[in-house]
Amino acid sequence: MLHVEDSEADALFLRREFRQAGHEIEYLRVDSLAALRQALDEPWDVIISDHGLPGFDALDALRAVRQAEIDTPFLIVSG
Repeated sequence: MLHVEDSEADALFLRREFRQAGHEIEYLRVDSLAALRQALDEPWDVIISDHGLPGFDALDALRAVRQAEIDTPFLIVSG
C-alpha cells in the first residue's frame, strides 16, 4: 500500500485497522508530491491518500498517478 499522508499518527491508525482486520500489509508513507512521484516507480496494490495535505491535496495526488499512467485503485480518505 502506498499511503499519501502527512500525519504519522493517522498513518499508524490506518495500519492498525488493517492489522486488526487480519491484514498484514507492506506500506510506504509519503507526504509530498515529489516523494509520491518517486514512489510510483514501484508497483502498488492500492494507493490511499489523505484528502488535504500541506501544499497539495488528494486530487493533485490523483493527477500525479494518472500522469504516470498507473492503473492502481486510488482511495481518498479524510478525518
